[in-house]
Amino acid sequence: MTRMRALAAAGAVAGCLGASLMSGCVGYDTWPGVKGDTARNDPNTSPMDLVQIAGLRWLIENQPPTGYTGPGAVSLPAPIHPSQYQRIVKEIGHDAVPLTPETESLPIYYVEEIRVRLDEGEIDLLKPLPEMGKSPDGRPVYQRWTITMASSIQGWKVTRWREWSRGLAETPEKHYYTPATPETRKAGAE
Repeated sequence: MTRMRALAAAGAVAGCLGASLMSGCVGYDTWPGVKGDTARNDPNTSPMDLVQIAGLRWLIENQPPTGYTGPGAVSLPAPIHPSQYQRIVKEIGHDAVPLTPETESLPIYYVEEIRVRLDEGEIDLLKPLPEMGKSPDGRPVYQRWTITMASSIQGWKVTRWREWSRGLAETPEKHYYTPATPETRKAGAE
């Protein structure tokens, strides 16, 4: 009987570990990196990619720009590999398109920061506010949103959010999608 209990316990532990790995809920990740931290700082890796997808999908779906129903462009972190950029934007859905020189006239959503601690994720996003016109310096107006989520076997789910004051967020640098070249394809496979 003791051997049966030991096997059952080992099976339960293995099942929990497998579920954790499949849902992308193991890790200590931060982007952008902070000097001296021990976190992984690569937004190409899981669960960073999954947090970007879930956060952007939720924001676009639940808080679209007032009076705007067209597609929006997405500016992902600068070190995103071209194949990841395409995959993330495709999985966001809602007519999202990668930010390119041809799509920069659309409202642009920006990823500012990503933090993952085991099964909790948080992402700071900038939502465009085309209904507010331009800022005094002629730039688009943005609003920062902090989206918090939890991971489970079903994936990352938004648990709460914080809407910051309108117009206070600085417009970040645009990170354009550029198609993969033979060199970037090779680098992305490593």
